[in-house]
Amino acid sequence: MRQQVLAILFFTGISAGAMEGSKRVCYEVEGMTCATCSLTLRTAVKKLDGIALVTASVAKKHAQVDYDPDKTDSSKILKKINSVGYKATEKSCPNKG
Repeated sequence: MRQQVLAILFFTGISAGAMEGSKRVCYEVEGMTCATCSLTLRTAVKKLDGIALVTASVAKKHAQVDYDPDKTDSSKILKKINSVGYKATEKSCPNKG
């Protein structure tokens, strides 16, 4: 069973260590107009050390990032999003349902 969980984590790009103690930050993102924009944002942010999960929605103009606060912080993530051509503003994350 442990091997299956590790395989799922590997294939989704989430490391087991990054999930524990991770923080979540959300951004309103201007300038995303298509699926490629979402992919570009996710790919850029994932290059930062300590990123556990990145989601981006063109329709909602929203990005959500789970990260290891010992390796990066929300300001570095914001700078990375802006560096690929989008205008990000940090906002509060929606409550989990």
